[in-house]
Amino acid sequence: MLRSIEVCQYEHARLRFAQADLVIRPEFGKSIGTLEFGLKRHCIAAGAVTTRRAYGDIETLLNSGNAERMAEPLAG
Repeated sequence: MLRSIEVCQYEHARLRFAQADLVIRPEFGKSIGTLEFGLKRHCIAAGAVTTRRAYGDIETLLNSGNAERMAEPLAG
């Protein structure tokens, strides 16, 4: 059952990423399961590092005239 949830989450993310202007993908160094809450600090740190590295891309995107569209709520 857990695997079916992971497959659904993966597919949903794949579809949403296709619509994104920018996707930030942290490198975790290993596979992390859905319920591995003990690795939360590792995940947060990886996300922070990757986001800092993407500052230039984020700034470019914000300055490209897409800022108004980015502020719109996501259609669910």
